[in-house]
Amino acid sequence: MVKPYIGVTGITKAEQAEALLSLMRPGSKRKLMIGVLASRRTLAGGRSDFAPERYPCLEDITDIFPFHSNALNLVHYNTKTVQFFEELAEVHYLAGPYFDGFQLNICWPSAVEIKRYHDWVDNGNRATGLFMPLPHKTIVLQIGARALQEIESSPAKLVQRLNDYRGLVHSVLIDPSGGQGKMLDVGAAGNYLRAIRNVYPGLALGVAGGLSPSTLPRIRPLVDEFCDLSIDAEGRLRDENDKLHLGVAGLYVKDSINLFANS
Repeated sequence: MVKPYIGVTGITKAEQAEALLSLMRPGSKRKLMIGVLASRRTLAGGRSDFAPERYPCLEDITDIFPFHSNALNLVHYNTKTVQFFEELAEVHYLAGPYFDGFQLNICWPSAVEIKRYHDWVDNGNRATGLFMPLPHKTIVLQIGARALQEIESSPAKLVQRLNDYRGLVHSVLIDPSGGQGKMLDVGAAGNYLRAIRNVYPGLALGVAGGLSPSTLPRIRPLVDEFCDLSIDAEGRLRDENDKLHLGVAGLYVKDSINLFANS
């Protein structure tokens, strides 16, 4: 199971990651998830249409991800390509030696493509002459607003749909906001988490949506019920120019550590 984490997404510089990691306590039960955004467009060398200030150049990711025992270094990848395995493989190599895995920000991505990626990691990439397995990588499946619409916001249908990903994803993130700062419906999120935990007890769980220092207290009921819950924040940690506000992000990390102190 994925170790629970406190996530900050939209990190674009190594200094940001290092500053936030310095706030984590040695031997923490939780990791700090360093979320770096990438897409098919940025993989091709372009700029993102949505929130370009949140997307670094792909070549810079290897320098952003730190080597640190408290870090979980994830690329949050989105694409409209149905057959996206080759994109994941390319990002895998570009992300460097400290890359820990992907969060797939794709509406119900192809399970076949995820399996192709796992098989490639397990078997090594013979095209480059690498004949040994690559390090195991984490896959987080984002359940965004569109994905919830497609299952009519039904916890039962969500559980049924997740059966397609059995053994392929390690964690599920309920995230209707998608980086836009919209506050999570805590009651609805609890229903989804409860349904998933009942059927897939080994699947790690997380939530996102409008989290910031001022809104963290709202998710206290979820923290009390799900002691291993992960969280992620993005949209409300930005300044007026949509750049990461390190002061706000730092306070969010500190307050999150306190929020989970007894879990």
